[in-house]
Amino acid sequence: MNSFTKEFYSLCKKILRDGGILAVQGGSLDPHYMQYYLQVMRNLKESFKYVAPYGHFIFSFMSVWGFMIASDTDYSTNKPDEKKFENLKLRFFEPFLYDVMRAQIEHYIGKEFDNGKTSIQQT
Repeated sequence: MNSFTKEFYSLCKKILRDGGILAVQGGSLDPHYMQYYLQVMRNLKESFKYVAPYGHFIFSFMSVWGFMIASDTDYSTNKPDEKKFENLKLRFFEPFLYDVMRAQIEHYIGKEFDNGKTSIQQT
């Protein structure tokens, strides 16, 4: 089974606990390949109530790639608690990057929020 299909995401939803989150890599945000990212997002929206897109520069690909978090619980307003990160010694994530990753999506595909649900528009 292809991991980017509606059927696959439906199966993932069935095994998630209440409040569970599915995080997926959705593909390149290069304008030539954007249709794949948007299709993954549409497929996730068939199974989950909330889908939050974000992007980040991936050094090994030398481009910005898109990711999504899907859930039936609204996590769209949850920002990382900086105190929880103080002792983690992370190499690649700091709380300020949360806003950066969300801003990259706004730049590449645009976004609108309607009661915490993200809607997409191709730009």
